[in-house]
Amino acid sequence: MSKFKLKGPSLYPNLRRSSSGYRNNSDAVNEESLIVPDNKISMKEENGDPLEKGNIKGTGLTTGTSIIMEPGKEYEFPGDKEVLEEPV
Repeated sequence: MSKFKLKGPSLYPNLRRSSSGYRNNSDAVNEESLIVPDNKISMKEENGDPLEKGNIKGTGLTTGTSIIMEPGKEYEFPGDKEVLEEPV
């Protein structure tokens, strides 16, 4: 594990952070883009149904890895701590 940590301002200071992402019960569901403070993303609603929002582009903020995520699936962004989400 690296002992170096990046310090400084966020590259996305005006984007909302939401651990519930674009789920229907999220208060961020209508945002144009948001940051999820985790590297494991579930494309399911709270009840287990596929996410109603549709496909979402996820980009790891450390690695830059981008994935078009589909409703009903689970995704992981190894090496990232946060994921930028943008509906497509």
